[in-house]
Amino acid sequence: IDVLPERPSMDEKSSPKRPPSQVEVFKYCFGGVQRWFLQYNTESFGWFGHTTDVALGLKIWAPCLILGHYLCGPDAPVLRGRRCLELGAGAGVLGVVLASLGADSTVTDIDELCLRATSLNAKLNNLDHECKVLRLEYGEEDAERFEAKHGGKFDFIFGADVLYVDRVAALLFETAERLLAPNGVFFLGVVERHKHITQELRRAASEGGWSWDWPRPIGKELAHLCPAFRGRKPGLPEDPERHLEEKPKLAGMGGALFDFQQQLKSTQAQWKSSGGGSPGEP
Repeated sequence: IDVLPERPSMDEKSSPKRPPSQVEVFKYCFGGVQRWFLQYNTESFGWFGHTTDVALGLKIWAPCLILGHYLCGPDAPVLRGRRCLELGAGAGVLGVVLASLGADSTVTDIDELCLRATSLNAKLNNLDHECKVLRLEYGEEDAERFEAKHGGKFDFIFGADVLYVDRVAALLFETAERLLAPNGVFFLGVVERHKHITQELRRAASEGGWSWDWPRPIGKELAHLCPAFRGRKPGLPEDPERHLEEKPKLAGMGGALFDFQQQLKSTQAQWKSSGGGSPGEP
């Protein structure tokens, strides 16, 4: 993926001669603006296959999209001219959105493939001069090196679904503690996949002196992600937002916590069976 990919035309999309690739260019819309991103092809290969062949971070997980929509909405903080850092950026979607909003965007990951994909995605959206793409490992030691080398602290730090093992939680907060400016804000999007990871996340935050502020309900954000929710489709509940609110939730972790990804996967299957396309449009 060292060569900038072309945006697919409708002819290419519908052509039966072109076999799907594990990595494709997909289109998303943030704040009414279309953006293109090179990512893992979950449309053709699903969410949980090929995780040993393709970097996990190249999948665009739901908290990333939810945070992206939030940052383009009326309740978002003023980002223009502010120093913003994305941790564990994967394909760099959130960092590109931050740059498009006028932020001084620094996008980080530890995986070399993800860093290359992020650089391409910034270029694909004509924001390569507004996005710094850098390597950063979680933990105080690398954060100290990063701060000294790249010039100080950040007004906002973002992490979208960056925890998959419990031992990383303390290291994540060490990084944020070191790099967040006084009175800065750390936005963390979380999927409650495993109870012990959520418990460790809460414990690490508490021991680090962090406080959770204004948890957000995610029903409306999630509805915006799925075209199926824009109008009722056969087999979908009459009121999808009410249906989402019936899911079990835990308050206090920056929003309601349940398995976003399973919900999106289920919705995608229902929409396809009703003759629709895909929530992530290739």
